[in-house]
Amino acid sequence: MAEEEEVSGIEYKLQHIKQIEPNDRLVGQAGFKIKVFQNGKSDGEELLYINMRELSRGMGGEKAFIMQRLLDQIGSRFGGACKPRRLFDKEGSEINNVYDLENDQEVWFTFGENFKTAHVYSLQMSFDKVKGYNLFGERNAIMKEAMLSEEFKKEGYEKASQWEASIGFPMIYEFEDITMQTNASTRETVISNLKSQELDTKSHFLQNKDDPNLVLYPQISVEEKKKWNDKDLWPHHSQTWIINKSGNIYCKSMPSMAVTATEYKVATTLPDKTELNGFAVGVQKKMVGNPAQEWGFSPEGFIYSLAQPSLVLTFIGDLPGETVSVGDSDRQYKGQTCYIAIIEKLAARHAEAKRQRWAIKQEQTSNMGQWKHSKVDNPVWNKLAYSWPVTEDGTWNEEFDWPMEGYFIAHAPPLKKTAAKSAPNGVVPIRLRVLKNGDRDVRRAVYVVGPDLTNMMKDINRTAVNGKRPHRKKKSQEFDDAEADAMEAEANRKTDLQKLEMQLFLDRCTSLLNLPFAARRLFTKEGNEQFTLTELERDQLVFVSCGEFWSDPKLSKSEQQRRFLLANLTSDIQQMRQYCSLRDPIE
Repeated sequence: MAEEEEVSGIEYKLQHIKQIEPNDRLVGQAGFKIKVFQNGKSDGEELLYINMRELSRGMGGEKAFIMQRLLDQIGSRFGGACKPRRLFDKEGSEINNVYDLENDQEVWFTFGENFKTAHVYSLQMSFDKVKGYNLFGERNAIMKEAMLSEEFKKEGYEKASQWEASIGFPMIYEFEDITMQTNASTRETVISNLKSQELDTKSHFLQNKDDPNLVLYPQISVEEKKKWNDKDLWPHHSQTWIINKSGNIYCKSMPSMAVTATEYKVATTLPDKTELNGFAVGVQKKMVGNPAQEWGFSPEGFIYSLAQPSLVLTFIGDLPGETVSVGDSDRQYKGQTCYIAIIEKLAARHAEAKRQRWAIKQEQTSNMGQWKHSKVDNPVWNKLAYSWPVTEDGTWNEEFDWPMEGYFIAHAPPLKKTAAKSAPNGVVPIRLRVLKNGDRDVRRAVYVVGPDLTNMMKDINRTAVNGKRPHRKKKSQEFDDAEADAMEAEANRKTDLQKLEMQLFLDRCTSLLNLPFAARRLFTKEGNEQFTLTELERDQLVFVSCGEFWSDPKLSKSEQQRRFLLANLTSDIQQMRQYCSLRDPIE
């Protein structure tokens, strides 16, 4: 026994202790961690470890309260300048129940606004390996299968010169025979896979020059944008596209293949049940003068096929139920998945109109700054450094370096600036840099975001347009008493709202700056006191006090104290004078 204990060491004692399962009631609710991002960002994440027992303590099982406590924790982790109100997953679905979260899940928080995707998606050329079979000596059939990473890594295979473009399946190829003598399991597997992965032999392919039995089926899809040298991209420039003045669009990695409006019909449905019909877009061997491979760019921001100018390039890869058929035939090739199609133009205000908007992102060193030549009204394009190859009259923009090269970005913003709704003054939350009164170290400034009073301001505006304000017949006519009273009441409500905004902002300053007393006054760096936030600019430096007078941070500490005493003395003298005047009515 002693020898066994000596050999086993501490494990000798542990073997007599019963192991507790992770879901045992003694352990309690399991904790987990999540990666939290700000809305619209894919970097700067914070790891948040969640203890469900502590999170739900004292909440009585109320899921809404538990969710709010989690949002408060997220807000404090990101500085606490403003409290998050909503939480979303990667797909943009809102999370309303903490118990729906999973370990290591990525989530995005917002301050009440809708979800903004954190990822940029780009047109990409992808490849599948093709396998050919001779079925019982009756016909040849081909299907796609995943290409192993080892096959990509062979030296020289990423070069376009290593591949030969073929119209139709290559003639020089050894088909694998499937007969009744073939192993039953293999035979059934091949026949089963053909039902879901079969390709049309009339499609276009790439055949390896060294290994004729290595055939690739190229197609285009929309994937998350990656750097050209990303290890997951094969070939490296499969997301980089080139446009020439003939309207050809081809991939830099495989310039022998061009984007083509095919004869494959496609039908799908939008989330609002709108039916879409058109033709699939793929990549085929580049041929000079082929109208199906020539594309136009409209001043409105659409890309259309010169073969069918009424149809525009549309991303449909994430829609359910898309079907692809060859010409007017009913034959279906399930292996030919359609991600991009040419479809009739949607209305500009349609919720899914972004599917038909594209942009060009030029990031190579050779074309850096080319986006400045774009003739685009929408300033968002300049902010994102997007390019568009035509001018306002639809002609090629000669200021660009041709041929153009870059990423094709999906879901681009509109080319023309949309008419913005008139926003009421003073309701857009403002962010300011705030310091304690007299503090000269700008590095200690804290960002404080003002409250969002948009809904309250909308109520005021709605009152003004609902017919409650009397209509004036002529501009030159004087306001009658009823209209003047309505105007005055509306002005008073806006003034009260601005005061409320200032008070809530000062309350936030109190907690974020750890002031000893409640914040009462706000000053600019010039010493001008502000009674509303309407005249201040975003990220402007301001100073907050607990009621005392302005203290210039440029002055020395002793000078600041002296002026503070003098200011207090002046206030005391004024109070004494007021007291004396009340005691002596004659004066």
